[in-house]
Amino acid sequence: DNFKNFSESGESYFYTYIKIKKLLEQRPSIQTVFVEFDNYQIKNHMNDWIWTDEHLAYRMSRYSPFMDINESNLIMAKNPKGFLTYSSLSTKKNLFNLFYGYHNYSYKIGGYEQIDRILNDSLINTQLNDSTITNEIDSLSWYSIDYLDKILQFCNSMKKNVFLIRCPMHPESNGIKNESTFQNLLSERFTNTEFLDFYKYPVPNNGYGDLEHLNYYGACNFSIWFDELLKSDILSQQNKQMRIDIQIQNLDRN
Repeated sequence: DNFKNFSESGESYFYTYIKIKKLLEQRPSIQTVFVEFDNYQIKNHMNDWIWTDEHLAYRMSRYSPFMDINESNLIMAKNPKGFLTYSSLSTKKNLFNLFYGYHNYSYKIGGYEQIDRILNDSLINTQLNDSTITNEIDSLSWYSIDYLDKILQFCNSMKKNVFLIRCPMHPESNGIKNESTFQNLLSERFTNTEFLDFYKYPVPNNGYGDLEHLNYYGACNFSIWFDELLKSDILSQQNKQMRIDIQIQNLDRN
Protein backbone atom coordinates (compact mmCIF):
# COMPACT_ATOMS: atom_id res chain seq x y z
CA ASP A 1 0.00 0.00 0.00
CA ASN A 2 2.95 2.31 0.52
CA PHE A 3 4.42 1.77 -2.96
CA LYS A 4 3.46 3.63 -6.12
CA ASN A 5 4.30 2.73 -9.71
CA PHE A 6 5.85 5.65 -11.63
CA SER A 7 7.24 3.51 -14.44
CA GLU A 8 6.23 4.00 -18.05
CA SER A 9 6.35 1.61 -20.98
CA GLY A 10 9.15 2.27 -23.46
CA GLU A 11 11.00 4.69 -21.23
CA SER A 12 14.78 4.98 -21.52
CA TYR A 13 16.91 5.37 -18.40
CA PHE A 14 17.78 8.80 -19.81
CA TYR A 15 14.24 9.97 -19.04
CA THR A 16 13.97 7.90 -15.87
CA TYR A 17 16.96 9.82 -14.51
CA ILE A 18 15.28 13.17 -15.16
CA LYS A 19 12.05 11.81 -13.68
CA ILE A 20 13.55 10.47 -10.49
CA LYS A 21 15.38 13.69 -9.71
CA LYS A 22 12.11 15.61 -9.87
CA LEU A 23 10.14 12.93 -8.04
CA LEU A 24 12.47 12.86 -5.07
CA GLU A 25 12.40 16.64 -4.97
CA GLN A 26 8.59 16.75 -4.86
CA ARG A 27 8.16 13.63 -2.72
CA PRO A 28 11.00 13.64 -0.17
CA SER A 29 9.15 11.03 1.92
CA ILE A 30 10.10 8.36 -0.65
CA GLN A 31 12.60 6.05 1.02
CA THR A 32 12.84 3.04 -1.31
CA VAL A 33 13.23 3.01 -5.09
CA PHE A 34 12.88 -0.01 -7.39
CA VAL A 35 14.43 0.37 -10.86
CA GLU A 36 13.63 -2.26 -13.46
CA PHE A 37 16.76 -3.76 -15.00
CA ASP A 38 16.35 -6.43 -17.65
CA ASN A 39 17.91 -7.80 -20.80
CA TYR A 40 16.11 -5.38 -23.11
CA GLN A 41 17.16 -2.23 -21.27
CA ILE A 42 20.81 -2.71 -22.23
CA LYS A 43 20.32 -3.44 -25.94
CA ASN A 44 21.55 -0.99 -28.53
CA HIS A 45 18.06 -0.13 -29.78
CA MET A 46 17.45 1.69 -26.48
CA ASN A 47 19.56 4.55 -27.88
CA ASP A 48 16.72 5.26 -30.32
CA TRP A 49 14.33 5.56 -27.40
CA ILE A 50 16.25 8.63 -26.26
CA TRP A 51 16.41 10.81 -29.37
CA THR A 52 14.33 9.58 -32.33
CA ASP A 53 11.39 11.74 -33.41
CA GLU A 54 8.86 9.15 -32.25
CA HIS A 55 10.10 9.34 -28.67
CA LEU A 56 10.87 13.06 -28.62
CA ALA A 57 7.32 13.80 -29.75
CA TYR A 58 5.98 12.08 -26.66
CA ARG A 59 8.61 12.86 -24.03
CA MET A 60 9.98 16.35 -24.70
CA SER A 61 6.93 18.16 -23.32
CA ARG A 62 7.21 16.21 -20.08
CA TYR A 63 10.95 16.23 -19.57
CA SER A 64 12.56 19.16 -21.41
CA PRO A 65 11.81 21.72 -18.65
CA PHE A 66 13.92 19.64 -16.27
CA MET A 67 16.82 18.72 -18.57
CA ASP A 68 20.25 20.05 -17.70
CA ILE A 69 22.69 21.29 -20.34
CA ASN A 70 24.32 17.88 -20.81
CA GLU A 71 20.99 16.15 -21.46
CA SER A 72 19.86 18.83 -23.91
CA ASN A 73 23.21 18.73 -25.70
CA LEU A 74 23.01 14.95 -26.14
CA ILE A 75 19.65 15.13 -27.92
CA MET A 76 20.78 18.17 -29.91
CA ALA A 77 23.87 16.30 -31.09
CA LYS A 78 21.97 13.13 -32.07
CA ASN A 79 18.84 14.70 -33.58
CA PRO A 80 19.18 18.50 -33.99
CA LYS A 81 16.07 18.90 -36.14
CA GLY A 82 13.94 16.85 -33.77
CA PHE A 83 15.31 18.70 -30.76
CA LEU A 84 14.40 22.11 -32.19
CA THR A 85 10.97 20.98 -33.40
CA TYR A 86 9.84 19.30 -30.21
CA SER A 87 11.47 21.85 -27.90
CA SER A 88 9.30 24.50 -29.51
CA LEU A 89 6.14 22.43 -29.09
CA SER A 90 7.15 21.59 -25.53
CA THR A 91 7.57 25.27 -24.65
CA LYS A 92 4.05 26.05 -25.86
CA LYS A 93 2.52 23.17 -23.91
CA ASN A 94 4.37 23.98 -20.71
CA LEU A 95 3.48 27.66 -20.86
CA PHE A 96 -0.14 26.50 -21.00
CA ASN A 97 0.41 24.33 -17.92
CA LEU A 98 2.11 27.20 -16.11
CA PHE A 99 -0.71 29.59 -16.94
CA TYR A 100 -3.34 27.20 -15.59
CA GLY A 101 -1.34 26.28 -12.50
CA TYR A 102 -0.50 22.66 -13.30
CA HIS A 103 2.68 22.45 -11.24
CA ASN A 104 2.68 18.97 -9.71
CA TYR A 105 5.03 17.00 -11.93
CA SER A 106 4.74 13.72 -10.06
CA TYR A 107 1.18 13.05 -11.26
CA LYS A 108 2.08 13.25 -14.96
CA ILE A 109 4.95 10.87 -15.39
CA GLY A 110 3.88 7.25 -15.43
CA GLY A 111 1.86 4.57 -13.77
CA TYR A 112 0.51 1.13 -14.54
CA GLU A 113 -1.17 0.65 -17.92
CA GLN A 114 -3.38 -2.40 -18.17
CA ILE A 115 -2.70 -4.94 -20.94
CA ASP A 116 -5.72 -7.10 -21.74
CA ARG A 117 -4.45 -9.20 -24.66
CA ILE A 118 -3.48 -12.82 -24.02
CA LEU A 119 -0.38 -14.48 -25.45
CA ASN A 120 -1.19 -17.23 -27.94
CA ASP A 121 0.84 -19.62 -30.10
CA SER A 122 0.56 -17.38 -33.16
CA LEU A 123 2.00 -14.40 -31.30
CA ILE A 124 4.76 -16.54 -29.80
CA ASN A 125 5.83 -17.76 -33.26
CA THR A 126 5.71 -14.24 -34.72
CA GLN A 127 7.94 -12.82 -32.00
CA LEU A 128 10.37 -15.74 -32.07
CA ASN A 129 10.91 -15.15 -35.80
CA ASP A 130 11.24 -11.37 -35.53
CA SER A 131 14.78 -10.59 -36.77
CA THR A 132 14.61 -7.03 -35.43
CA ILE A 133 14.58 -8.54 -31.95
CA THR A 134 17.37 -11.07 -32.41
CA ASN A 135 19.96 -9.24 -34.52
CA GLU A 136 21.50 -7.11 -31.76
CA ILE A 137 22.00 -9.67 -29.03
CA ASP A 138 25.46 -8.51 -27.97
CA SER A 139 25.28 -4.83 -28.93
CA LEU A 140 24.91 -2.62 -25.86
CA SER A 141 23.44 0.81 -25.29
CA TRP A 142 26.16 2.52 -23.30
CA TYR A 143 24.02 5.65 -23.05
CA SER A 144 21.35 3.65 -21.22
CA ILE A 145 23.93 1.98 -19.01
CA ASP A 146 25.55 5.31 -18.12
CA TYR A 147 22.19 6.82 -17.19
CA LEU A 148 21.31 3.83 -15.05
CA ASP A 149 24.58 4.52 -13.23
CA LYS A 150 23.48 8.12 -12.75
CA ILE A 151 20.12 6.99 -11.34
CA LEU A 152 21.77 4.75 -8.78
CA GLN A 153 24.33 7.37 -7.81
CA PHE A 154 21.64 10.01 -7.38
CA CYS A 155 19.47 7.74 -5.20
CA ASN A 156 22.49 6.94 -3.06
CA SER A 157 23.37 10.63 -2.74
CA MET A 158 19.81 11.26 -1.52
CA LYS A 159 20.18 8.46 1.05
CA LYS A 160 17.46 6.33 -0.56
CA ASN A 161 17.31 2.54 -0.57
CA VAL A 162 17.58 1.55 -4.21
CA PHE A 163 17.17 -1.90 -5.75
CA LEU A 164 17.46 -3.20 -9.28
CA ILE A 165 14.61 -5.55 -10.11
CA ARG A 166 13.93 -7.94 -13.00
CA CYS A 167 10.28 -8.85 -13.46
CA PRO A 168 9.00 -12.20 -14.81
CA MET A 169 9.84 -12.92 -18.45
CA HIS A 170 8.47 -15.63 -20.70
CA PRO A 171 11.00 -18.49 -21.07
CA GLU A 172 10.70 -18.23 -24.88
CA SER A 173 11.58 -14.53 -24.88
CA ASN A 174 14.31 -13.45 -27.28
CA GLY A 175 15.52 -11.08 -24.58
CA ILE A 176 17.13 -13.90 -22.64
CA LYS A 177 19.54 -14.64 -25.49
CA ASN A 178 21.93 -11.98 -24.16
CA GLU A 179 21.79 -13.40 -20.62
CA SER A 180 25.55 -13.92 -20.32
CA THR A 181 26.17 -10.32 -21.39
CA PHE A 182 23.51 -9.15 -18.95
CA GLN A 183 25.01 -11.09 -16.05
CA ASN A 184 28.53 -9.88 -16.83
CA LEU A 185 27.35 -6.29 -16.87
CA LEU A 186 25.49 -6.79 -13.61
CA SER A 187 28.55 -8.18 -11.85
CA GLU A 188 31.06 -5.74 -13.32
CA ARG A 189 29.11 -2.47 -13.34
CA PHE A 190 26.38 -2.73 -10.71
CA THR A 191 27.83 -4.98 -8.06
CA ASN A 192 27.22 -2.37 -5.33
CA THR A 193 23.45 -2.31 -5.91
CA GLU A 194 21.25 -5.19 -4.77
CA PHE A 195 19.56 -7.02 -7.63
CA LEU A 196 16.23 -8.76 -7.01
CA ASP A 197 15.57 -11.27 -9.77
CA PHE A 198 12.02 -12.50 -10.42
CA TYR A 199 12.69 -13.70 -13.95
CA LYS A 200 11.72 -17.29 -13.12
CA TYR A 201 8.52 -16.43 -11.26
CA PRO A 202 6.01 -18.91 -12.77
CA VAL A 203 3.41 -17.22 -14.96
CA PRO A 204 1.24 -19.27 -17.37
CA ASN A 205 0.90 -18.19 -21.00
CA ASN A 206 -2.47 -16.59 -20.29
CA GLY A 207 -0.70 -14.27 -17.84
CA TYR A 208 1.37 -12.68 -20.62
CA GLY A 209 0.35 -10.08 -23.18
CA ASP A 210 3.44 -10.91 -25.25
CA LEU A 211 6.79 -12.55 -24.60
CA GLU A 212 8.07 -9.55 -22.64
CA HIS A 213 5.04 -8.14 -20.81
CA LEU A 214 2.59 -9.46 -18.26
CA ASN A 215 -1.06 -8.79 -19.02
CA TYR A 216 -3.57 -7.67 -16.40
CA TYR A 217 -4.07 -11.17 -15.02
CA GLY A 218 -0.33 -11.88 -14.81
CA ALA A 219 0.44 -8.46 -13.33
CA CYS A 220 -2.20 -8.88 -10.62
CA ASN A 221 -0.93 -12.36 -9.81
CA PHE A 222 2.68 -11.21 -9.49
CA SER A 223 1.81 -7.96 -7.67
CA ILE A 224 -0.15 -9.77 -4.95
CA TRP A 225 2.71 -12.20 -4.43
CA PHE A 226 5.30 -9.39 -4.45
CA ASP A 227 3.27 -7.41 -1.92
CA GLU A 228 3.22 -10.40 0.42
CA LEU A 229 6.97 -10.73 -0.03
CA LEU A 230 7.47 -7.10 0.98
CA LYS A 231 5.22 -7.57 4.00
CA SER A 232 7.49 -10.42 5.09
CA ASP A 233 10.19 -7.76 5.50
CA ILE A 234 12.34 -9.23 2.74
CA LEU A 235 14.14 -5.93 2.12
CA SER A 236 15.72 -5.88 5.57
CA GLN A 237 16.90 -9.48 5.44
CA GLN A 238 20.22 -10.97 4.44
CA ASN A 239 20.45 -13.29 1.42
CA LYS A 240 17.41 -11.72 -0.23
CA GLN A 241 17.85 -13.48 -3.56
CA MET A 242 18.23 -16.87 -1.94
CA ARG A 243 14.96 -16.32 -0.07
CA ILE A 244 13.25 -15.16 -3.26
CA ASP A 245 14.49 -18.23 -5.15
CA ILE A 246 13.17 -20.54 -2.43
CA GLN A 247 9.76 -18.84 -2.55
CA ILE A 248 9.65 -19.22 -6.34
CA GLN A 249 10.67 -22.88 -6.15
CA ASN A 250 7.85 -23.48 -3.67
CA LEU A 251 5.40 -21.96 -6.15
CA ASP A 252 6.69 -24.28 -8.89
CA ARG A 253 5.99 -27.30 -6.68
CA ASN A 254 2.38 -26.27 -6.01
